[in-house]
Amino acid sequence: MAHPQIVTRQEPKQAVARASAMLEGLFDLRAVTVKAEPGETIAAEGEEVETIYRVISGTVRCCGYTGGGQRQIFRFCGPGSFLGAVDQDRWRATVEATDCVILSAVPRCRLDEAIARSPRLCRALFALMTDELRHREAHLVTLSHLPAHERLRVFLTRFVAERRAPGFVALPMTRQDIADHLGLTIETVSRSFGTLKRHGVIEMRGAGKVRIADQTSRVPA
Repeated sequence: MAHPQIVTRQEPKQAVARASAMLEGLFDLRAVTVKAEPGETIAAEGEEVETIYRVISGTVRCCGYTGGGQRQIFRFCGPGSFLGAVDQDRWRATVEATDCVILSAVPRCRLDEAIARSPRLCRALFALMTDELRHREAHLVTLSHLPAHERLRVFLTRFVAERRAPGFVALPMTRQDIADHLGLTIETVSRSFGTLKRHGVIEMRGAGKVRIADQTSRVPA
């Protein structure tokens, strides 16, 4: 059985690029630099959005927790990502540092003032919100229809493509992070890495660096 075709996330690039450029204008010399250590909470779900952030370096995870403490990671955001810009009054997810993270921060009121002056900025934020919804829909399809090793294949392919780096790419997240993102156990994630390596889909350098070797390789169900 052939594996599903993997399509890396193709945003309406021009709209997203314009939106990012407009938001970057808010992060001028008056922005504050914030550092977060691995596992540190940057913003908690349900808290009032008082600050918006732009990721300068490192990776953050956007996640939710059940009443029993179970975690679901919705998305990993790397350099250039904006946090809090498309949330309304309160954070829709908890934002945590996956590794050592540096962010640029400005008060949310500056964004609100800019929106009042610029209808174009409203359209730009809508483009970013649409992109985020598109990402979540694609992730739901992955969780609903693919076996474990294909979920991991899709995740790694998208992550490597977003990093736009040749050769081996460092994975800043733990195996548990990946498990909580893909709806799997950590044991299943480890087995799936082994499956993809055996079939030549990926190459690993240690436990923390990966290269997509063959996107077309078939893995038996």
